[in-house]
Amino acid sequence: MPNLFVLGSLNMDLVIESKRLPKVGETLEGLRYFQNPGGKGGNQAVAVARLGGRAKMVGAVGDDAFGVQLKHALLDSGVDACRVKKIADSSTGIAVILLHEGDNRIILHAGANAHVDRSAIDSILQDADKDDWLIMQFETPISTVKLALQEAKRVGVRILLNPAPVCQIDAEWYPLMDVLVLNQIEAEELSQLSFSSNGKEAVLNYFIDRGVQTVIVTLGAQGSVGMQAGEFTDMPAIKTTVVDSTAAGDTYVGAIAVSLSEGKTLEEAMLFATQSATLAVETYGAQTSIPTHQAVKERFNENDY
Repeated sequence: MPNLFVLGSLNMDLVIESKRLPKVGETLEGLRYFQNPGGKGGNQAVAVARLGGRAKMVGAVGDDAFGVQLKHALLDSGVDACRVKKIADSSTGIAVILLHEGDNRIILHAGANAHVDRSAIDSILQDADKDDWLIMQFETPISTVKLALQEAKRVGVRILLNPAPVCQIDAEWYPLMDVLVLNQIEAEELSQLSFSSNGKEAVLNYFIDRGVQTVIVTLGAQGSVGMQAGEFTDMPAIKTTVVDSTAAGDTYVGAIAVSLSEGKTLEEAMLFATQSATLAVETYGAQTSIPTHQAVKERFNENDY
């Protein structure tokens, strides 16, 4: 079984739900409040582990109580957290999340995530084999992500990039990516194309033409679309009641990584990811909402993937 290294952020999510989002200068009474381990990196590592992969988290936390809690949460989910550094005189990353009718608004403070550097990459390279995978996002320094892309590709590690929060990507990055997973907003911003005006395949081919081997775009309630080796896949969403969409995208990414690392087809991977994300949106929280592989099998016909 290959190792799936996740280089990324670790945040404590501070979540408050309200009957509506506040206007400028307005104070509202919250309906409920809770704390939940999160961060796109941590979420994706937990998703990989719970969905059957060998997850190895690479990141940083502060020298505080939140850092201790986040590391324990990873371990409790079966994630190898020995590459999570504790940064002295730094706070752990924080995400303040406003939740309303299943939708969310998020404000991030990087904290220790800003200190993920070359040493994190070295901790991967010393153990990685060519069959292993590296999963990354953009909640750690972009310079570190770029260097990790280059170094991991040099030793033959397969790379899955989830460019969120979105920022412009240099053209030289695309040929380094084996798999690119992004949402509609990110895809349209990076390509400067529109799904409604230019069409789904045109947007996907923008990334394929620049050297990405496999590209997948999630479309929320419209499902997801993918392109690999000239083959277009259109995967519908599964109807459900959305309680909280936090970490649904990260669950999708983790499921894709696990499935592709096991040699599944793109269609099989997208189906499993859709099923997994469907369960995630039915539960409150980030990592607390991520399902296990067994839960997905029990909810859906396991012959479907």
